[in-house]
Amino acid sequence: MQTDRFQLRKSESPLKPWVIVDIHSPKQEDPVLYRFTSKRQANAFMGMLLAVTVQRPTNPHKYIAGEWCHFFPGDKHERLARAVLDAHARKLAFLQVLENRAIRDSYHQPTSVEFDNLQDSLVNANGKLFDDPMAFGLYGTDDLPAWAI
Repeated sequence: MQTDRFQLRKSESPLKPWVIVDIHSPKQEDPVLYRFTSKRQANAFMGMLLAVTVQRPTNPHKYIAGEWCHFFPGDKHERLARAVLDAHARKLAFLQVLENRAIRDSYHQPTSVEFDNLQDSLVNANGKLFDDPMAFGLYGTDDLPAWAI
């Protein structure tokens, strides 16, 4: 049985030859989660694992959008960014960064470093925004905002 996250593999161990591996575990950690004596036991446990770990979107909208203040690498001050996140894939889909705070519409396309840095901040450090965008000053929407088209 294969999934996007877990794999069932046969190991070399004669005592417990079936292994469930978490393929998304950090490289420095042992990816083996559990060992089983039979394939039937392993498949049953895999079903339970999947039922517990499947992420269901709690935000009913397709996108999460809004303005976000962020310290980009090398900046001395926060800069304003307009961001659109794919609510179901939990990834940054669109980004514009304010170039000059004195000129409200001086947005530019981000560098790859800016994009990756803000995505890491939004998705990993502030991941709860996917559950309650309004608590983070963002909003859910099913259409892209006009500024993102």
